[in-house]
Amino acid sequence: MQRGPLSDAQLRALAAEIRDGSFSNETDWVEWKRGHDFATAQGRFPLPKNILGMANRMPEAARRNCGGHGYVLIGVEHGSMPGVTPGRCRTA
Repeated sequence: MQRGPLSDAQLRALAAEIRDGSFSNETDWVEWKRGHDFATAQGRFPLPKNILGMANRMPEAARRNCGGHGYVLIGVEHGSMPGVTPGRCRTA
């Protein structure tokens, strides 16, 4: 994987690879979720948990992929890329 943050085009390509199953395992720098209902506490919990997990990586491990950047892609899973519904990503 490249060093430094991914461009928009690279993020779209990563989402397509996840959808197509060619990028098969979540790692310490990328997670994906089909969708979340951010209107509930239960729906909001996984996202900060993933972010904190990425933030707590050992620096040497974090630098190996994308220069320490991490990504959580919402609206994609193996075999599907439904996206998210506008307005459903609100917080209380």
